[in-house]
Amino acid sequence: MDIRAYDPEVDFDGIARIWKEIGWIESGSDDQEKALKVFAEQYDGLVAIIDDSHGVLSLDLDESSYEWRFIDVYGNVRDAGTDSCN
Repeated sequence: MDIRAYDPEVDFDGIARIWKEIGWIESGSDDQEKALKVFAEQYDGLVAIIDDSHGVLSLDLDESSYEWRFIDVYGNVRDAGTDSCN
């Protein structure tokens, strides 16, 4: 897995597709997509890439552990795991 800085010119369409597929914004909603674009341009985020597939890295944090999933732009979980933390 490679992780690099978010580039709005390269990554926005993939991010919008993922947000639509998981229901965070509605398909066909120009207002929500514009709001996402404004949010994403302000955010200093990272992009994860597995086998040349773009996606998001989802983290669920608890007091003593965390769970992560790499979800590609098609909504498939490509990799996942859990571990303990301090």
